[in-house]
Amino acid sequence: MKNDRRTRDTENRMFDKDENRTFYNHDYISPLTVPDYVKKPGFEYYYERRSLKGQMDTALTMAYRKGWRPVKISDDPNRIPSDLFDLDEVAKTYICEGDCILLEREIKLGEIERKKHNEYSLRMATESKAYNFNDSKPTENALNIKI
Repeated sequence: MKNDRRTRDTENRMFDKDENRTFYNHDYISPLTVPDYVKKPGFEYYYERRSLKGQMDTALTMAYRKGWRPVKISDDPNRIPSDLFDLDEVAKTYICEGDCILLEREIKLGEIERKKHNEYSLRMATESKAYNFNDSKPTENALNIKI
């Protein structure tokens, strides 16, 4: 007796081989994508939230302390304002998308911050009691880095 059973795998393969299949263009561009003409050489870009459910948030203050600065809307003349009713004063001056604001800082500042963060993380991992139960001087840590 012949078995005409079709599994999901065979159906998927048949679909892939169908020449009459319709292809759709799914090239979605996120509104949080920073256009190349806005980017300045030597700078890195980042969207940070400025409020959470309408309440001011400390994330933007922390970003300022790390050297991030808002990007003016005049740097992107083709941008459609995110606030169509002109109720948001910040969105009139800076590039905003919803509750997020576009920030920039020099790459050098970012490298310094990442270096400090990596050093701190490594120190926490090597000095942790979790990796050194006997309080003896470890010769190797969980990251397999010689000390």
